[in-house]
Amino acid sequence: MSVKFRIEEIQINGYYFPGYEGLFWHSGKFWFNEAEVKRVNNNGSISILLYGSSKKSVKQLRKIARTCKIKLYKESLPF
Repeated sequence: MSVKFRIEEIQINGYYFPGYEGLFWHSGKFWFNEAEVKRVNNNGSISILLYGSSKKSVKQLRKIARTCKIKLYKESLPF
């Protein structure tokens, strides 16, 4: 029995952050190593949780953001 998977490639606009390898923003959310990053309130400002309990301010990330094209892969299941 042979099972065929169909993989589609989608390109979207996003942002990466120099100095934070693996951190991206696309689709209205922050992603770190392909996992969604939790947003938290840090004394009235929005921050994101990175490594364990370390937080990074969204305001600071905006200053270093660089635009890029992000490739996402969509896999269709055979059933």
